[in-house]
Amino acid sequence: MRFGSHYTPFGYSHLQPVSVFSTYASDEELIGTQHIICVQANGDIYEYWWERNGVWNFSNLSEKVGGIKLLGPAFGYSHPDRTQHVIGRGQDGSIYELWWRIGGGWRKNNLSERLGGIKFASDPIGYVHTDESQHIIGRLNNGKIQEFYWKRNQGWRKNNLSDDIGGLQIIGRPHGYSHPDGTQHVIARDRQGNIHELWWKRNLGWKHNNLSNRLGGVRFVSDPIGYVHTDESQHIIGRLSNGKIQEFYWKRNQGWRKNNLSDDVNGLQIIGRPYGYSHPDGTQHVIARDQEGDVHELWWKRNRGWKHNNLSNRLEGEKFTTDPVGYVHTDQSQHIVGKLKNGNGRVQEFYWRRNIGWSSNNISDSITPGVRVLGDCKGYKGAITKGIWRALDILDDTITDLKLRNCIRDRLTDPNVLVKCSDCPDLGHNSELVILSINSKHIHICINRINEILLDARFGIAEVVLHEFAHSCGWEHNGGQGVPFNDGESI
Repeated sequence: MRFGSHYTPFGYSHLQPVSVFSTYASDEELIGTQHIICVQANGDIYEYWWERNGVWNFSNLSEKVGGIKLLGPAFGYSHPDRTQHVIGRGQDGSIYELWWRIGGGWRKNNLSERLGGIKFASDPIGYVHTDESQHIIGRLNNGKIQEFYWKRNQGWRKNNLSDDIGGLQIIGRPHGYSHPDGTQHVIARDRQGNIHELWWKRNLGWKHNNLSNRLGGVRFVSDPIGYVHTDESQHIIGRLSNGKIQEFYWKRNQGWRKNNLSDDVNGLQIIGRPYGYSHPDGTQHVIARDQEGDVHELWWKRNRGWKHNNLSNRLEGEKFTTDPVGYVHTDQSQHIVGKLKNGNGRVQEFYWRRNIGWSSNNISDSITPGVRVLGDCKGYKGAITKGIWRALDILDDTITDLKLRNCIRDRLTDPNVLVKCSDCPDLGHNSELVILSINSKHIHICINRINEILLDARFGIAEVVLHEFAHSCGWEHNGGQGVPFNDGESI
């Protein structure tokens, strides 16, 4: 398990989004679960999920379903029948569905194999229609839009949407959503940046609408995303070539209109792709990041129009290195998630609760990057977890030997490495972490002095972690190679 990732929020390089979704609440459970889906550099699918007790958990979905590897970002959604679905593109372009059912766990389905070998050139997205059918949308190599759809008692079927409307060819990743009036909508941009809407109505089939042509030739340089507001208006959001945020919106009996949101909030300029969603209280929210990584929220309320909120400035200057994504949970809290800039790619959450406002939470700091810390460690598990993350932060700048550095990284990110906490007898030195044996994958943490070490500025849990994990890789005292506390005495 490695964190030099192209597609996960735990990576160091390319800027790809995570997928987030909230599950339906049952009659017995007034609050559903929350899920963050991301893909590792080696293609493994990771799920971070939140329970009603407020605890974030981690699961490697690829391991659960036989080792499926993905090429790009995954996409997740929940269904009213209480199943969960994660879809993604395999390394050969095949589309996979991972689905979960209560009592059945996670299972896999190669949709491309089922549907004649059709493979996507873009990463897929999915949505659930008002009739509870499921729809997966993506782009083919020839630029056409392909749909896989599922209906109860019929299973999965396929349809080339572009062929239904005259052969439209697009670039990038299309987006889709369902409207309460029973229509479906797929939006995408072509090579010139024109925004196209494909819409479906029962007994009419799929129709085409070039929104850019209708709205004065406005073109996007980012892929569009769309959402439906509580008043059943439709909203399509994207970025213009000058970095401003553009909205196309539709209202019944009015049709499509346009609005430059950045001009409404003093000319905000962004990078990447903005994201939008609606809240049950009647507000709308558009989130994006600027060149410096600041996360901005544009929010709309009836009779007040669009307002601007720099969340990074409000929340201790925390910046993102990926485009933020957002959702509303069943308790009506709002959640914005992305990869933290200058934080070793860790997952950061901004969340909003009524009467409290915006707060932040580093989800990764509550979950180790791989190595498993057993038990609560007398309340110090969080400090130890942060120390493990910090060890990853400083690893490359601290350990000078490449082989040892790679070994420590592999140990820190290996779920088979176990860390156990307990009181320790006198072992002849003051070490906080004690390796039971050289090259062992079982690491013992003595907690007798942990609070003392946490308060002592000369010592860092991260440096102690590096020292003891170096031992687990065969390093011995006075071996140099940049290992902290080289002589073993000062520790």
